[in-house]
Amino acid sequence: VTGTSYQREGGHDPGGFALCRQLIGALLMAALGYCREGSSIFALRRSDHRAIAKLGVFHYLNSVLFIWGFKLSTPFFASVAQLSIPVMTFVYTALAGLEVPTCLRTTGVCLIVLGCLLTALGSAHHEHAPAAGAAAGAAGSGSPPVPASLWVGVGCLALQTGSFSGLLVLQKALVQAYPVALVVAWGYSAGAVLALIGSVFDGSIHTLPANFNSPTAVYIILYSATAGAVVYYELVTFATKHLPSSFVACSVALEPLVVSLMGILFFHTPVRLLELCGYAVAMLGVAAMASVVIQEGDDAAHAPNDSRTTSPSDREDDG
Repeated sequence: VTGTSYQREGGHDPGGFALCRQLIGALLMAALGYCREGSSIFALRRSDHRAIAKLGVFHYLNSVLFIWGFKLSTPFFASVAQLSIPVMTFVYTALAGLEVPTCLRTTGVCLIVLGCLLTALGSAHHEHAPAAGAAAGAAGSGSPPVPASLWVGVGCLALQTGSFSGLLVLQKALVQAYPVALVVAWGYSAGAVLALIGSVFDGSIHTLPANFNSPTAVYIILYSATAGAVVYYELVTFATKHLPSSFVACSVALEPLVVSLMGILFFHTPVRLLELCGYAVAMLGVAAMASVVIQEGDDAAHAPNDSRTTSPSDREDDG
């Protein structure tokens, strides 16, 4: 919603918007990390510098590629593209041996993605579904071709979802060794530095004043930097510390459900049968994934003491 309002307010430079969002968000995250952990914010071990640098790259790509993909495609397509994040994360963690690809876990991921896709398709009008338009253009002779900008937007969204999956998996190890507030501050600040460097080359740094050309634009940027960055990444990173990465990734897939539900509750959007089916299927997937997490927690609680991890962070969690 705020992204659409930003474009209507004359914000035509996604790079400048991403830069404003990341700079403000990084300052707030650094301040929060210092308030919570004090001088420990300067205690990053040299051996972890490379991991934080990679985390910064993922933060930067996730931000700027989503905004460009959103601008070049449609809000509907940008939302549906996020459904690939749980699948990418699940496949990566399974191949890397980080999580066991059980039948129930696989079923849960598939049901969540399928349910959210049904909801998104049910709530979207044909004019807002580029995929339907592309299929009709391919089937009918003389139909106008799909704009090249749409394919560029699709490519940006594909790279963005891959970056977010990498971010979830990489920060899993970091939050076992450091407090959540520090990992968020370090990673996002590194991404902000990359955004600042990139803005010098693409010229978006010169558009910074234009991003504050109206009270609404200022509100959108501040909202995106606080609720959309600080609060969001603090919660996601905290969840990553205590839950499997594939389960955290599924929370991103619930976005179409939330958008559809907001439309029904606040904008009197008519309820469609396909949406109701999507809700039911997605909730079954959530229940399956939750049962996996509960079972793994019970197994860990009943495991012999000598086989459990005894790192400082694990001892704190046990307490």
